[in-house]
Amino acid sequence: MVRLMQGPLFFAVLFGLVTAASAAPPALIEVESNRKKYEGKVILNLEEQFWLMQTDGRIHELRVSQTQRFRQIAPKFSPASPSHLAGALTKELGKGFQVATSRNYVVAAASGEKARQYSNVLEDSYRAFRQYFSVRGLKLSDPEVPMIAIVFPTQGQFTTYAQQDRVASGQGLAGYYSPMSNRVALFESEQKTALRSPLETLPGAPRWNQPDPLLTRFEAGFAEESRGDSPFAFANFGKVSGDLKDTLVHEAIHQAAFNTGLHPRLGPTPRWVVEGLATVFEAPGIRNSSAIGEKARINPERQIWFGNYAQSRRKEKSLEAFLTSDKLFETNTLDGYAEAWALSFYLIEKRPRDYAKFLARMSARSPLAAFTAKERLEDFRETISKDILLIESEMLRHQKSLK
Repeated sequence: MVRLMQGPLFFAVLFGLVTAASAAPPALIEVESNRKKYEGKVILNLEEQFWLMQTDGRIHELRVSQTQRFRQIAPKFSPASPSHLAGALTKELGKGFQVATSRNYVVAAASGEKARQYSNVLEDSYRAFRQYFSVRGLKLSDPEVPMIAIVFPTQGQFTTYAQQDRVASGQGLAGYYSPMSNRVALFESEQKTALRSPLETLPGAPRWNQPDPLLTRFEAGFAEESRGDSPFAFANFGKVSGDLKDTLVHEAIHQAAFNTGLHPRLGPTPRWVVEGLATVFEAPGIRNSSAIGEKARINPERQIWFGNYAQSRRKEKSLEAFLTSDKLFETNTLDGYAEAWALSFYLIEKRPRDYAKFLARMSARSPLAAFTAKERLEDFRETISKDILLIESEMLRHQKSLK
C-alpha cells in the first residue's frame, strides 16, 4: 500500500500503475478517499480529480487532495457477475425484494415473478434498441457491466431511495435513470390515479391545454449536482407516465444508450438528444420490427402535446435556440420533451442516415472537451443540414402530415 502525500505524486504513481503498458487493460485498484474505500478502475482523470468506476458500474468522482492511499487488487479490472450483483442487491434492499437476473439485467422487485416480468420488458426493449441501430449501420458496444433496475413496491420507498441518490423527487416523478449509479429506479403505482398520463383530462379542461406546474417540475427528474470545479453537469433522466411499462421502457432506453456508447456517461450530451431518443422508443411500433407504416411508430402523447405547443406557445424560427440550449426543458419540461420527440422522430423517419452520423459524432466527443452552443450547432450542421430553417420547416410539415 502506498501513502499519497501530494497530487502530482498521486498521479505519477497511480496512473503509472494503472497504465504501465498502454495496451494493457486497466487494473482493479482500491482507493481510500475522504475516509471511504472504493474498488474499481480509473476511467478519466484531470489534475485534481479522477473518476473511478466500480465493478457494479457505479461511477465516483474523487479528488486527489482527499485521497489518502491506494493499492492494486488485481492486474485486470473485471465487472461483477450477475449472480454477485444479485446477492449484493438483495442485501442492500433487504426484506420485501427478490432479484432476477437475465442476459443483460439484474432486476429487483417485490417478488421473483414480477422481477422476471420486468426483466423481460427490459430485454425486449434492449433488443429492439440494438436492432434499430444495427440495421442503420451504427455500431454499438456491449454493456461493460450488467444493468441494474429496481422497481419499488411503493412510491414512498422510491422517494426515499431517490433522495439518497440525490435525485429531486416528488409526486410527478415516476422513475429515472442515473448515469452515475448506472441504475434505473421506479415504482409500482399504488392506485391507477397515482401517475397521470399527459393525455388524461383534469376537471373542466383538456389535459394538454394547460401545462401542469407539477409535471413541468418533475417529469425530467433532472438534478444537477454542484461538484466544485468539475467540468461536468451530472444529470438524472426521468419520466412521468400513467403506465409502469411505458416508464420502464423509457428508462431502459436511457440506460441502454448510456451503456452501449451511444451517449457518454461522462461529459455533456444535449437534453433533446437524450430525451428525444427515449420518447421515440416509448411508442410500441418503433420497437416492433413487423410494424408497417410511419403512423404505426408515432408516440401519440408526444404528438398531441407538440401539436398544441406548436400552435399556441412555440416561437417561430426557434429550432436553433432549441439545439443550442437546454433552457426549454428547465422552463417548460413537457414542451421540451414534445419538441425533442418531434425533431428526433422526423430525423429517424426522414433522415435516418444523417441522424445516425449525428449520434455517432455525439458519442465520439471527448468528455473533457468544452461543448459550447456554437459547437452544438456545428455538430448538427455538419451531420444533418447547414440550413436549420429548412430542417425546422420540414419537421413542422412532417408533424402536420401525421394528423
